[in-house]
Amino acid sequence: GGAAMTSTEASVLHEFSEQNVNLAAAADGSLLAAKCVQLCAQHDLQPSAFVDKWMAYAINNQLPDSLPTERALERFGNELQKASRRKPVVTSAVVDTTIHTKDTIMTDDFLSSFGVESVGNISVKGEPEVEPAQKPPATKAAVTPKPHTAGRGRMTKRKPMGGSPSKQPLSPSSLSSPESLKDGGYAGRQNAGHVEVLYNPENRSTEKPPMLFRLDPDVRLIMSKEMHNLDRPYRYMFEKSMARADSLNDRVHYLSAAMRREYALFKKQETELEAAARALAADDGEVVDEEEPEDFAAVSLPSQEPVHVSGLICVDALGEGKLNRSSVLLEGGMQVSAGARVRLNLTEAPSYSLFPGQVVAMQGVNSLGDCFTPFKIYQGCRAPQAQTTPQDFVNHYFSADTASDAQALDMMIATGPYTPDDNLEYRPLEDLLDVVNHVSPDVLLLAGPFVDIDHPMIKNAEVSKTFEELMAEVVARIISRVRAESKDTQIVFVPSLSDAAHDGVFPQPPFQFEQPENVHCFSNPVTFAVKEMIVGISTTDVLFHMSGQEVSSEQGGDRLGRLSKHLLDQRSYYPLYPPAGGVNIDFDHVAHLRLPVTPDILIVPSRLSYFAKNLDGCLVINPGHLTKRRAGGTYARVVVHAPRRVDIREDRKKLIHNVPSRAVVQIIRV
Repeated sequence: GGAAMTSTEASVLHEFSEQNVNLAAAADGSLLAAKCVQLCAQHDLQPSAFVDKWMAYAINNQLPDSLPTERALERFGNELQKASRRKPVVTSAVVDTTIHTKDTIMTDDFLSSFGVESVGNISVKGEPEVEPAQKPPATKAAVTPKPHTAGRGRMTKRKPMGGSPSKQPLSPSSLSSPESLKDGGYAGRQNAGHVEVLYNPENRSTEKPPMLFRLDPDVRLIMSKEMHNLDRPYRYMFEKSMARADSLNDRVHYLSAAMRREYALFKKQETELEAAARALAADDGEVVDEEEPEDFAAVSLPSQEPVHVSGLICVDALGEGKLNRSSVLLEGGMQVSAGARVRLNLTEAPSYSLFPGQVVAMQGVNSLGDCFTPFKIYQGCRAPQAQTTPQDFVNHYFSADTASDAQALDMMIATGPYTPDDNLEYRPLEDLLDVVNHVSPDVLLLAGPFVDIDHPMIKNAEVSKTFEELMAEVVARIISRVRAESKDTQIVFVPSLSDAAHDGVFPQPPFQFEQPENVHCFSNPVTFAVKEMIVGISTTDVLFHMSGQEVSSEQGGDRLGRLSKHLLDQRSYYPLYPPAGGVNIDFDHVAHLRLPVTPDILIVPSRLSYFAKNLDGCLVINPGHLTKRRAGGTYARVVVHAPRRVDIREDRKKLIHNVPSRAVVQIIRV
């Protein structure tokens, strides 16, 4: 038992080190590692899955450096126990995680899995006569939490399999995890249809108004070339190192110019006398010689006077380090700084939120040329929002006959995986399509993965069909069911890097299957229009990737909102550089990752907690995933009501869409 325990501890420590969490260096590292191993055994988790869950928990609870402590691990264990209530109990007959010794191997708990009952010190084989209320032995307290007793009615889900596993002989069928876990996992959920998050700032109706009239066209979907969208596959793995360097330098250049204009960094304050003289000269038609505009200084230029610099945030490590306050570097652009790097001293900055790959501008001093001390940090600036004429608003939402009846836009958003880990039956997808056909939304936005490359049955080659055949079946099922009962619903397919039947390169081209009427295949990421609204989505989990690399000070408590705001301020669907493992960015096509405008609705599917937030006029939504391992997940429903007629001016001046104030978002359990 000791060797196995040491091996598991080593695996846990290795997985933490992969996440840049040095658990071994902690004062009580060995005790914490032992506690982690105990939690792995209790909840049937591999070390990699345990550490992934811990990192998500640490990020959501803002634990410093994501380093486990004894108190934090206790709370984390309670969270795992609560989550396991939706799953079947893993008893010794299914997966026995107990490490037995010669002293414990002859317990009732172990023998009962073989249909053997112990009477004192003598064991006889026969029909067990233990009553259900007495069945859980004391030694199982660490493996079977109390909430899973028969009093809660959870174990009744296992009856079709022939009774409790502890009353069955150990057999291959009782060890089969797909069969034993299927009924107690997704099918055994108790909270289907529960609204987990409701965003409704103006108490609007959560339903669409009745269809009093039909607009022509009712819903308009546009993919515009000006929005940097991919529309066809491309050859990849041909990029050169210079192309990667040029793309980063171009990003520094155009965002620096945007921040210079947005914050008027070099605009000198004229005195009243200078302003009067300039105005008088202009009235007389004289040409006034303007001074050469000041530019950003080189990051490594020694300066005792405050100067402005701009550049890219980097990590002071050889490719695998994690950003912290003492390891932040600023790399200047090629035009101004020739790509030089300097260390940042952040002690004088009042507040900041930084991550590798972020383009920033700073005001500060660099006394010796090797360390820049900023007093103020500008963390990017967002692109302008789209605007619409009053007449277009009327055409989108109001009938020509009457001004009182207004339409609304109903959109449903779901992100894969669409089937739990223990089967490929796609029951959650079928349940979602039942809701779609009941609601009949205007738009059904389905994001990948549709055939998940990380699904255990896919990874273990337990399917007899090709990935393309599985994908074709899933798509045909979706299209046939929706078109049969909700023929006016527009279906949008967006791929994911985890799609087994698609190119694993980012940005991703759209799926190439045949598209019937009202079916659209978009790229990943994509920016498109629905009525007047601009909608953006990227299925790559950028929030989770950024959360492990961010360093911040004096930023308040809304970390998810802060991470989402970085996407808008950096004008990019994936501003992190270097990218996380598995995100294979092709820098020859990196322009397609830009946010051309600030969207009205930004969809960021993530393993972090689902949410809907208004970030200064942009409605950011994380709908969650439709399934989470063997359990059901969530999807989002968005109803955007028409603007109030009194808010639509009669002139021709364009209006900002102001979608967050007239939208209702529900994040619902499938």
